[in-house]
Amino acid sequence: MKVERKLLSILLVFFLLAVSCTSKRYHKESGEIFHTTFHIKYEAKSSLYDSIQYELQRFDNSLNLFNEQAVIARVNRNEQVEADELFTTVFNRSMEIAALTGGMFDITSAPYINLWGFGFQHAGEVTPETIDSLSDFVGYRKVRLNG
Repeated sequence: MKVERKLLSILLVFFLLAVSCTSKRYHKESGEIFHTTFHIKYEAKSSLYDSIQYELQRFDNSLNLFNEQAVIARVNRNEQVEADELFTTVFNRSMEIAALTGGMFDITSAPYINLWGFGFQHAGEVTPETIDSLSDFVGYRKVRLNG
């Protein structure tokens, strides 16, 4: 009986050592992207810094309106560009939401937003004629992805 207890105790110690060697720990990562800093604290077995940087860069290259080379910026300038998976996913979901809301959510509304001074450009003179002239460029049903 004493031998069995000792053996069981030794096995328990080895088990606890094995489990503690593979346990997760907290990591803190910091950096800069999109002209701002980020701080992330997470629990994982090892650092995920490279994966975090990769995903942030992927977003920057695809959907950052302030990045002139991003897919979305190039699309907004009517350049021919191959849409990546991230852009395509966001575009398709946006179109679904636009349809579900009857156009209340509209990814093409930037000309109106800029006109009233809420966007990237300074406000213009808001007149019925100006609004009408922009209506040719606004409407989620006027855009689509080809290919």
